[in-house]
Amino acid sequence: MYAGQRAFIREFPLTMNPIGLNMLATHPDHQYGGAGRMLLRWGTDIADASKVLPCYLEGSPAGHALYRSAGFEDVETLDMDLSSGEVKVSNHRYVMIRPPKVT
Repeated sequence: MYAGQRAFIREFPLTMNPIGLNMLATHPDHQYGGAGRMLLRWGTDIADASKVLPCYLEGSPAGHALYRSAGFEDVETLDMDLSSGEVKVSNHRYVMIRPPKVT
């Protein structure tokens, strides 16, 4: 179980089976043209059809505004040190959820 999933379960202990949106990415040549929003809508449409399951994702700062505009809310932030030896690398992620939209 990932750290973000643990944060989700702490926040929503009765909702153990969210729709997880994993590895959404848009090639740099196609960013800001709507492709990312289409990928996101594909996943949120599935959750909305369930009428009960929320969506869960761990997003990067680059996608944070897109996820917020689609109704996702921050649950927690994760800062990971991925450094190895002399190579220093850090990774910042947002753990986010979106309740299903019932129409």
